Amino acid sequence: MKEINISNLHSQPDSLNIKGKENTYDDIIKKIYISLSLIWISFVIGFLCSFTFKKETNNNNNNSIVVTPIYDQYNIVISVLTWRFSWHHNLFYMKQMTNQSLDPKSKINTILYSDSLNALSSILNGVHTPQCPGGYVKQNVIGCRFDLIFSHFLELDYAPWLFIATDDFYFNEKQLLKFIEVFETKYNPMNENIFIGKFENKYLHGKSGYIFSRKLVNYLLENKFKLNVIADENLRVETLIYDFIKKNNEKIHVFNNHFSVFGFPVDGTWNFIGNKSWTSLPKCQETQRIPVNNIVSLFMEPFENETVELAKYIPEIPEVVKYIPNDKTPTICYDRDNHLDQKFSEKFILSDKYQFDD
Repeated sequence: MKEINISNLHSQPDSLNIKGKENTYDDIIKKIYISLSLIWISFVIGFLCSFTFKKETNNNNNNSIVVTPIYDQYNIVISVLTWRFSWHHNLFYMKQMTNQSLDPKSKINTILYSDSLNALSSILNGVHTPQCPGGYVKQNVIGCRFDLIFSHFLELDYAPWLFIATDDFYFNEKQLLKFIEVFETKYNPMNENIFIGKFENKYLHGKSGYIFSRKLVNYLLENKFKLNVIADENLRVETLIYDFIKKNNEKIHVFNNHFSVFGFPVDGTWNFIGNKSWTSLPKCQETQRIPVNNIVSLFMEPFENETVELAKYIPEIPEVVKYIPNDKTPTICYDRDNHLDQKFSEKFILSDKYQFDD
């Protein structure tokens, strides 16, 4: 008779139990791995959802993705109107501003709006607007673009201030932030209708532009204000907005931009510098110069014989741009001793002389 090893009979179930436990541990590890993977995928999807993607196709059948980030840290959104004839603005000037907007530390979000894909081709932060054709920023197309910007501002950003201008404006980042900070000492842009602007003739003055409080933009959209519908080339944008609010018996603080944070500084002021004055830039005295690294953007205009670009480090400047270098660091001309601090003081900015409430 064949002997049976009793010890083997007892040991076999133990080995099976061990293998069962190992399988259980493997299952647990797999479940943990799957859970962590799902969490990571959710995080990535959530992060990507914080961006608005819009796919466009240009004339060369190349696909470009226009991205507008949603961040909480912005103090102001600058929405810039541009067109196909000023593509070089975007390549050499606006690109720097839109790139800086993507910096997590940036307080200013710059977004370009254009019906031209060529104008947006080198920009990281722009919106294609084929529904608002017209090329140059004339009165008959301003309304459509303003309405679109208002809508995007409320849907895609959380900043308390909106600034609308054209792509040839100039501004000092520190002074702009100080400018709106002063207003916030007296007014709440989230709860009060505030409008700051400057208009020249019947066209948008790009060197100044308009600043809207978030409450004002929200009020306009809630009450179905459509600038594109009521636009009249004989009436100014600020007149249309002001009349609309007055008609609804809503209070608004209106400020005429008595000096321009956004204009080209000349003769000790921040007012717009005329074309004829540009030829005097190289004559600017050393004591009147401000280094370019103190500003966010550079200045450039698309005029054939009067264009000035104040940056000698820009490569491959197009022929349409006339380049006038300075002696040392690229600078702009400004009289440092002409009461700059006074111009940006709270008392001066909020002076009753320049403000009216109704």
